[in-house]
This record gives sequence, C-alpha cells and structure tokens, in this order.
Amino acid sequence: MLLMNLGERVRIRRVDAGLTQARLARIAGVSRRHLAALEKGANVSLLVLKRVSDVLDVSPATFFASDAPRAAFTPRYASVFLSYGGPDEAVARRIYEELTFAGVRCFFFPVSAIPGIRLHRTMSEAIRQFDRVVLLCSEAGLQRPGVANELEQVLAREAEEGGAELIIPVALDDVLFPATAARHHVLAQIRQRVIADFRNALSDDEAWRRGIDLLLKSLRER
Repeated sequence: MLLMNLGERVRIRRVDAGLTQARLARIAGVSRRHLAALEKGANVSLLVLKRVSDVLDVSPATFFASDAPRAAFTPRYASVFLSYGGPDEAVARRIYEELTFAGVRCFFFPVSAIPGIRLHRTMSEAIRQFDRVVLLCSEAGLQRPGVANELEQVLAREAEEGGAELIIPVALDDVLFPATAARHHVLAQIRQRVIADFRNALSDDEAWRRGIDLLLKSLRER
C-alpha cells in the first residue's frame, strides 16, 4: 500500500508541474517504462526516484513521509458531469474510471443515476449540481437527442452564470474541427474553446495518458 501511495504522490506532483510522463522521464534521464512503473506503485530503484524527485524539486523522503502535508499530495478537483452519446459509452466509462481514481467526483449515468427518478429530472439536476461538463464529441455521439439536450442546458447555465466556461470538449474524431464544425452553429460555439484532443488516444497509451493528465489539470482547483 505504501508503494501505491508513493506512486500516486509522484503522479500528482508531475501533473501539477505540467509534465507528461515522457517529458519528465526525458529530463530526469530515466526510461518512461520505469517512470510509469513507479507511478503505478511498482518496486523501482531508488536512483529512479531520486532523479525524478530532483526534477520535481522535492526530496525523495517527502514521497514516503506519512506526516507530509496532505494538501501537497491531495489535489482538489472540480466535480464533473460526463456528457456523451451511446456510441461513446465505452470511452466515457474509461474516462470515468481514470477521473474517479484521481479523486474527481463524477456523474456517469450507468453508475450515478438513481432508478425510479425521471430521466429528464436526473440529467437536469446533475447538470446543475456538478461543476464542469466534460463533453465527449464524436460524429455519432453528438447526433443523439440526449446529448443535444444536455448541451442546450449547460449552455443556458453558462449564460445564466454570466458567461461561465463550464464545458470541456473532448474530441474523439474530427467532428469539432473547422470544416465540420462550421456547418453547425452549436458545434461552432464548442469549437471556440480549447479542445482536449483524444483522437489518437484510444489507440496510443502515451496519448491517452497525456489527455487524462490535461483533463485533470483543467479540473484542478487552485
């Protein structure tokens, strides 16, 4: 359990520093495989930990200290409503598992919805109660009426809150990119935001890790 806590502390410090696994490994002079193993809680050499700690500007002992300030290793995140269409449920589940593992409170319909409550009420209340909306964007997913309704509600909430920026768009294909987005005014509104590009992440572990780290960074409460 100690090693898993150590790995999670290293990962949190790395994300806070704005470094990908690949970049931190390169700067520290260690293999990305060893760094990934360290973050997963595997037993790696103290030399790897020392080099990583030097780059992250923290003593290796701090990662082991049971009395280290909790705030230094327990980030606070905005809560998330996951909005997606049926074709993207598998990706939504994977993102849900990543975010909840990192400590983000998420609304993911198959897990969070309470049986017996009207569907419209369930979704409307969740959109109001959660801090941010992570919108999974694919050609097939955005055509689903439920997603369109959720998007309409969150845009209305943004307007009510004086132009708040609540939506984090996640691109799963090319639907948000200029030639496509320009054909639809709602997509054009989403396209005006910085997009989390997951188009290559489903088949590339490093791209996936980088995308999740950026999502966590965007959700971090300072």
